[in-house]
Amino acid sequence: MSESEHPQPFFKSPWHGVILGLLVLLAALPWIRNHDYIRDFMDYGLVMAATARMEAGELPYRDFVTPIQAGFLKINWIAESLGGGDYLGLTYGGLALIVFSVLGMTWLLSRRLPAGWAMLFASTITIATASQHNIIWHNSLGVICLAFAIWSASCAPRWCRAQIGWHIVMGLALWIGGINKISFHLLAVVGVAGFILRGMLIDRGSRKAGLGLLAWTAGCGFVLPIGTELWLSGSDLITWHANVLGLAGSSRAEYLEYLAGWDAYLKPLHDYYGPLPVPQFGLWFI
Repeated sequence: MSESEHPQPFFKSPWHGVILGLLVLLAALPWIRNHDYIRDFMDYGLVMAATARMEAGELPYRDFVTPIQAGFLKINWIAESLGGGDYLGLTYGGLALIVFSVLGMTWLLSRRLPAGWAMLFASTITIATASQHNIIWHNSLGVICLAFAIWSASCAPRWCRAQIGWHIVMGLALWIGGINKISFHLLAVVGVAGFILRGMLIDRGSRKAGLGLLAWTAGCGFVLPIGTELWLSGSDLITWHANVLGLAGSSRAEYLEYLAGWDAYLKPLHDYYGPLPVPQFGLWFI
């Protein structure tokens, strides 16, 4: 194990614990302020309606059509049930995600980074995702799972018993991401595979270990999530595909044609918030 691979101490000073606690509080402030207030039901209403139907014994895909995945709805149903069975109970899941994201990601990142940088990155990712919502939202959870999976793959890009902890974290992140939202999940799988292939190209002698981790990625990233989704919904693969890929994909395919024109790069497609200082952000990103 090289010097750069030695894990950093989680905390070198008691002040690190104080700072981490303050960062958790900072990330949770929007939730503390807004969790008992809801302005409209456009997005959250989908989750509220689905959990109510699941409470009545209905199952996603089989009893009601939804592009929102069964695993994500089940996670919110559990949070709502543990929180008291109402909307406020549902919001406690959002708080749990915020706290877990800051603490869990700080712990993971501190295995390779100094505590200060680990806390900075963990709190930044959390504030940009989970802190923006009062409940567990699939976009936020998708980014957090993506971060856990790709960071784990970058630190342990080949199968090795000594690195089994990294592989377990990566597998759990891919599993949860796979039952959460397919678009973020596919990005996570591609990112993980990229780091594994990079490791195989750099060290030609690690091809067998790299292939082993690719097999682990396929199992945790495809077989396990889809199997879990089918088990939770009681439906077959065709029904799952029609809901998760068919419904969402058909409504967004038109954007591919839009990308062929200049407007996609010179101004925002949906200008909900008024004029932007730099409307050409599409061209800027390229």
